[in-house]
Amino acid sequence: MILATLLFLTVAYTSAQGFDCPAVPFNSPDNITVWSWYPNNFSNTQPPLFPNDYNCNYKIKVPQGLSVVIRLFVNLTVPQDRAVAVQVFDQNQNREAVYSANDEHFFFIAGGGSIQLNTRDQNVHFGFAMRWYKDENAFTPQIGNVSVSAPQPLVWWAFGDNPYQIKAETRVSLVVTPPENDFELQYLRGVIIYDGPDWNSKCLGNILQVFNSNRQLVSSGQYLSVRLLKPYYQTGRTMLIFQDYQNTKDIVQYQGFACVDRMNCGTVKMDGSQGLAAFSTVNDDITAEYVTQVSGSGFLEVYIGGHNIANLIATYTLDNTSSTYFPQEFLGYVRTYVLKGSSASVSLTRNSEDLSRNQAVGRKGFFASRYYKSGQPSRDQGIYDYIRAPRNQKFLYYFNIQEADFVGNTTLNVQVYNNGKNAFDQTFNATNKPSFNTAYQALGDGFSATFKTYGNVGNGFLLNYELRSGSGGFQLFTVMLITLFTLGR
Repeated sequence: MILATLLFLTVAYTSAQGFDCPAVPFNSPDNITVWSWYPNNFSNTQPPLFPNDYNCNYKIKVPQGLSVVIRLFVNLTVPQDRAVAVQVFDQNQNREAVYSANDEHFFFIAGGGSIQLNTRDQNVHFGFAMRWYKDENAFTPQIGNVSVSAPQPLVWWAFGDNPYQIKAETRVSLVVTPPENDFELQYLRGVIIYDGPDWNSKCLGNILQVFNSNRQLVSSGQYLSVRLLKPYYQTGRTMLIFQDYQNTKDIVQYQGFACVDRMNCGTVKMDGSQGLAAFSTVNDDITAEYVTQVSGSGFLEVYIGGHNIANLIATYTLDNTSSTYFPQEFLGYVRTYVLKGSSASVSLTRNSEDLSRNQAVGRKGFFASRYYKSGQPSRDQGIYDYIRAPRNQKFLYYFNIQEADFVGNTTLNVQVYNNGKNAFDQTFNATNKPSFNTAYQALGDGFSATFKTYGNVGNGFLLNYELRSGSGGFQLFTVMLITLFTLGR
């Protein structure tokens, strides 16, 4: 029994101590179609236990014309609030601390990188696998352009066999929105950015680094290039937002945001202490985005597109009256929220019920067509919006039509419902236009606006509304030359 115990301890001690730190870098093997493992051929689910106080810098060499994929496995059996045991350095010596990893993917291009292991007393299980890939022979990019006067940012998916080459009027600004699935974040390390017209230009890092920085990445000149490394792992719905830096140069903190849970997208924290703060979202489908709550100080501007004054649809003063403007629907393909103030928190959802049912006296808002204020006429401006009063309640719906583009047979129908009947029902068109900036009111328990384009290309419409307490039927009266609400348009 004693002998068996001693034998077990000897084997265990040897397995923990028998890892030599390689004296030379790992090089690509003759056969690059196979994975190379360190330590040799361990199980994916159980990397080997390294001794405490073990220190090694594993260098991985990548020659010109190749890239390498690293699959990292790290498991700490002590609390993770201790000192960092594993650090990964890329070809630019950008450092990423790793507290745990279960087949986490990293990517190095020519110049290589390294993995620093320092176990201290953390009982670290550690291992990694490597596979080299040959680059494409020719740089054959998909070409895009951005300019100061462009009505919308250039938005492309962070996935494709061909690289991207973007040219700006001044310099290129890049903001990255994350995938909806957190598991796919690791593959963003395989999307590499170059400060110039091709992949022979200086490497600026990868798009995961851009996303994590909460900053925009800016080229030094007119060109920026992006490529996805082999084996072309899926990056989900990750989007690349390109703009001319002239339009974004005043923004210090600039985040990309994506809705993961459509019922509750989450809250974006904006820090404007060092200058303007902003975040952009991209809807790659026909659904809307709803701001449900905003808090903070200063002013929040909302743009249907990029940070361009022509795209500004609303400005909110962040004070104790802000809640009367939310929830609010925002459409378009790209939306940019810009904070002029010290800090703000913006909560979002993609659930339309949050708009239709969360109504109260004093509520103010607007309906707008899908691409109103986008700067680009569209045949896809049609929408249907509806809000309703809580059960057994009625509002005096007070509204005006600020703008409507009645191209061809385009129509705008506005209705107020009262106990299942129409208290107000009017359809406007090119021959029956509304009196713009003229206010209407009608008592009821529901309110809707339907804009139909019938395929006509136009600029859409904007309708402001306010929910008031009161009684009475339909009334009409003129509002002076300003809009109904001080939304700063």
